[in-house]
Amino acid sequence: MEFAQVVKKVSCAGATRIVTFRARCSIGSWIWRFGSPSAGNAQPQEFIVIESQETKDQLARAALDQSYIVEAPVVIVVVSDTRRSRARYGTRGEKFYSIVDGGIIPTGFCAEPPQKVPRFSKEPIIHYERWIRAMEGL
Repeated sequence: MEFAQVVKKVSCAGATRIVTFRARCSIGSWIWRFGSPSAGNAQPQEFIVIESQETKDQLARAALDQSYIVEAPVVIVVVSDTRRSRARYGTRGEKFYSIVDGGIIPTGFCAEPPQKVPRFSKEPIIHYERWIRAMEGL
């Protein structure tokens, strides 16, 4: 099974958190497959592949000391070249359509089984026609 298939299979298995990794992994050429849809097909997302321990240390500090980042053999940082969205949609494209969630992605093979993490039920987070502050108190 190719690594890209493993990622898809694991990500579809439910919410998990991986905090320990095997020593080394090779991401190969699969990364290009993980692009996401973008407004007007502007494709502003770019991927920085990081293997340097020094850079991973800096990222972990910048991410509020999330130490598991330094343990991953490869870290992918997703960034946006907002010029692409701006060229098509102006300021709105730059400020709104280029937002990326989850920009630091530790990548590797698990050294131990992934931990299941709790997820909110869908009722308080799915809204129809308007947003209601249903999450208060959770």
